[in-house]
Amino acid sequence: MVKYNYSDVLETLRTELLYTETEYSESFIKLLNRKSSRIFITAAGRSKMIANMFAMRLMHCDYSVHVVGETTTPSISKEDTLLVVSGSGETQQLIAFTEKAKVIGAKILLVTGNITSTLKNIADHSFLIGPSSRILSNDKNLLPLGSRFELASLIFFETMIINIMSKYNIMENELKQHHANLE
Repeated sequence: MVKYNYSDVLETLRTELLYTETEYSESFIKLLNRKSSRIFITAAGRSKMIANMFAMRLMHCDYSVHVVGETTTPSISKEDTLLVVSGSGETQQLIAFTEKAKVIGAKILLVTGNITSTLKNIADHSFLIGPSSRILSNDKNLLPLGSRFELASLIFFETMIINIMSKYNIMENELKQHHANLE
């Protein structure tokens, strides 16, 4: 059994998590129109936790955002955007949600680790997060299952929030004004 020291693991994680195919900030932020439409976010499993974190930060930035499946989520319309977060791009429930939103006419954004997936073929815009292959060329794929995609997505979404804050001159104290106060 191989044991890894902390420094080796951090170096491997840095390589695995900070890799992206392209710079996405401007196009991603432009597609998430801040004032003219609502954003619906859906994901499954651990990716849903990351997606929910992003939804919360968008709300803090004064976006109209809803998480699919919550009891207070309204119906989606053709003026809205559905953001789907799926490492595999093959989760059946997400495919069903995406197909329904597409029929309604909503704009579909996909954040995925699989650019050749079923969801990629449905989405209007796709963003590949992390390496397209599961094994990196250095064969140090330490992260189990979908962890690489989930952690890379978290970094991607946090980077998008930083860029949104910069673009709209949003200060941290403004985020706090939208933060939950019934805690």
